[in-house]
Formats: sequence, structure tokens, C-alpha cells
Amino acid sequence: MGASERLKMVLDDSGMNLKDFSIKVGLPYRTVQNYLHRENSISAAALEALYTNLGININWLLMGEGEMYRGQGGGALPNGVLFINARTGKPVTAQDFREILKSMKTHLNRAQQEVDYAEELLNTKET
Repeated sequence: MGASERLKMVLDDSGMNLKDFSIKVGLPYRTVQNYLHRENSISAAALEALYTNLGININWLLMGEGEMYRGQGGGALPNGVLFINARTGKPVTAQDFREILKSMKTHLNRAQQEVDYAEELLNTKET
């Protein structure tokens, strides 16, 4: 089960329709709809909104670890911490997560440039 399915569980647990849920969380309706249908990965801003406005445990949402809501089972995270990095055990804030995503985008863009260059070389050798 992934984050999209767990977000559906949050929506179901809230008892709200999608429109009211979007308003409560503070995200556009279409954005939440895209997350639910796996059309987009859940952004750091959306994770922060779910954490702040609904009390969602980000560890649970992203990784399925712990309880749905922060503070259940004595596992409350410190204020401002979205989740604990499972590999390092260190807390990750929204700003940390934004920086991680930015770095990933940079690396993906570089990889795409390398692929484009390789295709260009291949095409010139074939002609």
C-alpha cells in the first residue's frame, strides 16, 4: 500500500467529501484528486498541510509506519518534523524535504540531458 491508498484512508476516516476535505487541508480540490489517483507525488507543502491541519503522521502516510494520526500510541513527532528518516533516524522538516525534492529534480534533469545527448550521438552515427 502506498501513500495514495493511505491518503484515501485519511479521507474516508475524516467522513468528509473530497471538496470539504480539500478545504480543510488547504489544498486545491484537483491537487488532492491527483494525489488520490496517483497522478502526482504528494508534495512537501501538501505533507505539511496534512500534518498541520489534520494531524496526520507523515511517517504513516509515506511509509506506513506508526499510527494514522500524530500523537497516537505515544509516537508524536516534535513540532515542525514531518517524519523520521528510516535510514538515518534523523527528523525531516518540510524545508529539508523541499531541499531533497529540489536535489532529486536537479539529478533527474541532468540524467535526462545525458540521455538526450546519447540519443543524439546514436542518431548521428546511424545516418
